[in-house]
Amino acid sequence: MAVTMKDIAARVGVTQSAVSAVLNETTASRVSPKKRALILKISRELNYRRNFAATSLKKRETKLLGLICGGLLVPYFSELTMAINEIAATHGYKLMLAVVQGDCNASDNDYFNHLANNMCDGIIMCRELKKEKQAVQDTVLNSTVPFVILSSVMDKLPSVCFEYRIGMKKAFDELLRQGHRKIAFAGHPGDVNKQNAYRECCHERGIEPVEYYISPDHDLNFAFKCGVEIAASRKRQSALICTDYSLNIMYPGMYSAGLRIPQDLSVIAFNDSRQSRCFVPALTSISLDANLLARYGVNLLLEQIKQKDDKTHKVKNILIPPELIIRDSVIPVARRVVY
Repeated sequence: MAVTMKDIAARVGVTQSAVSAVLNETTASRVSPKKRALILKISRELNYRRNFAATSLKKRETKLLGLICGGLLVPYFSELTMAINEIAATHGYKLMLAVVQGDCNASDNDYFNHLANNMCDGIIMCRELKKEKQAVQDTVLNSTVPFVILSSVMDKLPSVCFEYRIGMKKAFDELLRQGHRKIAFAGHPGDVNKQNAYRECCHERGIEPVEYYISPDHDLNFAFKCGVEIAASRKRQSALICTDYSLNIMYPGMYSAGLRIPQDLSVIAFNDSRQSRCFVPALTSISLDANLLARYGVNLLLEQIKQKDDKTHKVKNILIPPELIIRDSVIPVARRVVY
């Protein structure tokens, strides 16, 4: 049977309210130092464990934040998760994590309900939602749990997202400045925001879109073949835009086919994760700063938690303009090796 505060009070010879004041660290309590020390000693001897659910119901908070994110094998999601965890900790919160692997549409709703039922004070979702967007939105709107989505924009829900179009336009401007007129996009088929930004830039600048995709599950054999395909087309594509993780798993195929960066192919990579910064040559990147996204996301969620009972509180959507970081993976067309 679980030990209660009443049991401790009986052993020490004090009131239950005195035990509660000591164990809950109430500064206004008038328990003497001697009694305080004895209460703590007896609570350890009896192996007392606080009733977390009861305390949470009383305070109307658990100091838990839920996070629903993509697969942690992708370095960017790993960095983002660590950043959210660190920033949440500075505000006194712990993180409860739910990882959605691949494009499992039903899981987003399931995980949201699981975190909500575990009394998280608020939930962050970091997913580029596609077909399931409306279903997730309906689930969240029917819940009272404060919520923020990262990396996607929903008109009716608080969100923080990078303005991919601005980052893509900066990349196109740099490539065009270097004389590139044939610009391809390569990456993951789930990168809908980046795909749309790429196609928009191609349309605006009169460039024919050329797209390469690896499988949804980042299959290494498929990625290798995709890299070989890109290498085979280097005569007609002089620049490539992709995610840094996609580039890393496609590059062995490129290399096996004799393609060199930037001599044969200039590259600009999204994300600028640690993996991107270790690439040789150093990658010119559209920086999607994980720490910046985490800070905006956590702060917005805490704002939702604070104002959750305010029916007049307006939905806030934050767009962050990415920076283009110039490194060594882009060279002028005039310096390209042509076979």
